[in-house]
Amino acid sequence: MRRLLPAYDEYTVGYQERSMRVAPGTRPAKGFGLLSPVVIVDGQVVGSWRRVLSRGRVDVSLKLGRALSRPERGALDVEIERYSRFLGRGAR
Repeated sequence: MRRLLPAYDEYTVGYQERSMRVAPGTRPAKGFGLLSPVVIVDGQVVGSWRRVLSRGRVDVSLKLGRALSRPERGALDVEIERYSRFLGRGAR
């Protein structure tokens, strides 16, 4: 499962103990935190993301704490496209 979760999603903030949510080997980048929008791979947080809306488009930028495999990146690209369609915009 690869997902983009919004800030304060109950998946990441619904439990007092959250350390198991972060994938082993993930190095937090500046602006990374479980209260920010997060990138989920196989049930664990591997980074954060943000969006910038522009005329008819959405730009999604990722801050990843580890490299993604080709299949993980492909699945995440599908998720970004799905999110773009939900917003009624094209992805960049």
